[in-house]
Amino acid sequence: MTEKEDIRKKLFLIQSELLVLGSDLATPLDVSTSLKLRGASKILRISKSFITRLEKEIDQWTASLPQLKNFILPGGGRVGSQLHLARTVARRAERSIVDLSRSDSINNYVQIYINRLSDWLFTLARYVNKLEDRSEKIWKGRAKS
Repeated sequence: MTEKEDIRKKLFLIQSELLVLGSDLATPLDVSTSLKLRGASKILRISKSFITRLEKEIDQWTASLPQLKNFILPGGGRVGSQLHLARTVARRAERSIVDLSRSDSINNYVQIYINRLSDWLFTLARYVNKLEDRSEKIWKGRAKS
């Protein structure tokens, strides 16, 4: 399997996991208990194994990247830029999930997963940009007007 195919496969897995995340958030925690008592099918939930896999992949990609000593500007090639954009969407979702958790009981793994997913997307953007030989732009502080 080529590097591109492996990344594509991982992105499809993320899409599937995001459907699980949506289902998890849409289903109150106590519903799964009442469904099990009635013999209904299992409610899909985000689990620790989802998070562990993300962290493992982050570590694998990070091992081949230059160490970050500064903030970098999002960008690079088309795919890298899209992954940086996806990361900002994940961060926005994380803030909404934190707000939701203040009023409703939710699966604690959901918050951890979405946080790690944004890190995963950031690291993958850097990794893809490296594969495409795109240089990272160092952020040099406040822009002058």
